[in-house]
Amino acid sequence: NRLVQLGALLAGTALLYLIGTAWYCWQSGAEASTALVVCVLPFLPGDAVKIIAVLTGGNAVKTRLKKAGVA
Repeated sequence: NRLVQLGALLAGTALLYLIGTAWYCWQSGAEASTALVVCVLPFLPGDAVKIIAVLTGGNAVKTRLKKAGVA
């Protein structure tokens, strides 16, 4: 279950990076290597922290929402 969640989180993040980097290249005329340095590398640490937070706390939040009758 967690492996599937991790895969989905990584795939979604990679897709967003791909779209954002392609858009940056198209708008600025920058090369892909430059766009990766500008559009991806600065965000990797923060996104890694968020992915870890979701994997560690996501199930607890889901359980509490079910108990509260929200989800």
